[in-house]
Amino acid sequence: MANGDALETGRFLNLPLWAKIITLVGPVGAIAFYLVWVGAQILPHLDQEILLNKAAMVKSQDMIKEGNDQLRENYRLLIRLCVNTSKNTAQSDECFGKRRTYE
Repeated sequence: MANGDALETGRFLNLPLWAKIITLVGPVGAIAFYLVWVGAQILPHLDQEILLNKAAMVKSQDMIKEGNDQLRENYRLLIRLCVNTSKNTAQSDECFGKRRTYE
């Protein structure tokens, strides 16, 4: 029985909506329609999640940069403190990782 025959006999009118759509577009078309519909439901949520992840990544990068800046400042202060408290040149050189060997 062809699609036209179902329309003419009135059997088509008694079918539920989803069955009418499958009858008109076929199973492959119905699957394609379903996938497009599901994609349209999911994509806005994915887009929002991507934006939230990007914002979190930028915040993390800023925090890492601030941590690195603070680490550099602490290292500079430690070197300065070491040099200021050293009693001689040998001790001062050790502040920078240099060791003199005296024979």
